[in-house]
Formats: sequence, structure tokens, C-alpha cells
Amino acid sequence: MTPRSRGSASAEAVLLVPALVALLALVAVAGWIPSSSVNLRQAVNAAARAGSQVAPTRAVSTAEMVLRRSVREFDITCVHLESKVTVNVHNSQRGVRVSAKCYLPNTSTGPVNFGTKSVAATSFEVFDTYIFHGDN
Repeated sequence: MTPRSRGSASAEAVLLVPALVALLALVAVAGWIPSSSVNLRQAVNAAARAGSQVAPTRAVSTAEMVLRRSVREFDITCVHLESKVTVNVHNSQRGVRVSAKCYLPNTSTGPVNFGTKSVAATSFEVFDTYIFHGDN
């Protein structure tokens, strides 16, 4: 190998390494966002289920507490978490509706900035009359 060809190999490496690093960062971000979405969906489902197993007067506070705990347990990193828990009727069935929107941290990967992304999930659970036999 001549000194001239060694120099061209170094130049190619200098040009290719940043492109490969950017590609790997893109793959990591592309996997992280759907993973966060699935984890948020599981947290919302757990919160709605927990809220449906207590008295309707305690459903909102229970569901909110379980949602916050589930977000931590499922390792969802939110810059800001918006949540709404309501007791309402859907298709003539009374239950708990939990909605959450998680604003993910800035997904900047070096020179490429994807901006702020968010994931959202909603779940509705009918009150479980077989578990809870108290006040309506």
C-alpha cells in the first residue's frame, strides 16, 4: 500500500465515521419512541384497572396514584406528563377513563435534532362490581 492510498483510506474513514454514528443514533431514537409509547399504554391500562376496583369516590385519586407509580416502574422518562382521570359513562357502563400524554426529552443526536416528541394513551375500565361491593 502506498502512502498516497493510506491517506485516501484515512479520508474515507473521517467521512464515514460521523455518518455511521448518526445512523446508529437514528436507530436508537427510532426504537426508543415506540418503546415509550408501549410502556405508557401499559401504565395507563394499570391505572384504569386500579381505579375500577375501588369505590367510585376514590377511583380518580387511586388511578392518578397508580399512573404516577407505573410511569416510574415502566421507566418512562417524561419531561412533562399530562394526565386526566375521570369517572364517566361509556356505552351505558360506568367506569374510569385515564388519558396521559408524555413529552419525551429532546431527541437531539449531535447535529441532527428531531425536536420534542410526545406519546399518548387512553384507557377505559368498567367498575368491577364483583370486587367492590360498597357505595356507588
